[in-house]
Amino acid sequence: MRPFSVLIMVASIALSLGAPGMCPAADNSDDIQALKTLGAAYRAAFAKADASAIAELFTEDGDFIDASGRLVEGRQAIQMEYEGFFAVHGKVELLTRPVGLKFLGSDVAVVDGVAQADPPTPGPPTVAHWTTICVKRNGKWQFQSVRESMTFPPSHFQQLEPLEWLIGSWSYGGEGEKLRSARMQCRWDLNKNFIIRTHELDVVGEGLVAGTQWIGWDPAAKTIRSWLFTSTGDQIEATWKQDGKRWISTTSGVLHDGRKVSTTDIYTPVNETTFTFQSTDRKIDGQPEPDIELIEVKRQEK
Repeated sequence: MRPFSVLIMVASIALSLGAPGMCPAADNSDDIQALKTLGAAYRAAFAKADASAIAELFTEDGDFIDASGRLVEGRQAIQMEYEGFFAVHGKVELLTRPVGLKFLGSDVAVVDGVAQADPPTPGPPTVAHWTTICVKRNGKWQFQSVRESMTFPPSHFQQLEPLEWLIGSWSYGGEGEKLRSARMQCRWDLNKNFIIRTHELDVVGEGLVAGTQWIGWDPAAKTIRSWLFTSTGDQIEATWKQDGKRWISTTSGVLHDGRKVSTTDIYTPVNETTFTFQSTDRKIDGQPEPDIELIEVKRQEK
């Protein structure tokens, strides 16, 4: 895995400098402003996915050591790391919390902090703890050295990992008898304790229906459960069970008018870009309702 702290620490420097109690004495004010400018330059380059511009903010002999102990040394090698990160992860929001800033002299500053990615990168959730050394050479502040460590926050990622294939954006536009179209996006919450699904459905006879569903692990019942809330006021709970390749979601809940509803929803991954969905055993107040026929849902390009 590519080191994470090297990608977030500059933005965190600017936050650290602006945090109450983090700024040293006023005689460092010019250097503090210069470090803020350095952080702003990093954020601008990161927003453009400009690995070359980011690397120029490091000294020629800059380096970092990631949590596994791997050393990346030199501006060119750092640029390659950023190029690889942008190619794999695309746009990532950086959630940071400053810890401290200390000047060790007129030309050396140490910044500490913690950070996470949102959306989280693949694999178990992590929190990056980092220390960054900034140096001033010929009147210019640059990044000299980064050291990172990792901690693992409490998470039910292991139990939910079999559903990770849902992460991403999906759509259906097949003009079905019950469902005209659907758009869906699934993402992890910050510590991967839940998969958060948002959707917008065009349902025959109902029009557009939006909803948000939280899928998580129930540690008491030892099963995957979900909670769905829709724009029409419906509240639906479900339990999820794996049956071979299929995932069967057995739902029950209440509609906005108090009627009870239940369904059996079946999700079957076909490949990395397709899954099928159907909804059967549909009942409202115990009376049968038409099924939603088998449809193919396609992953959308980033």
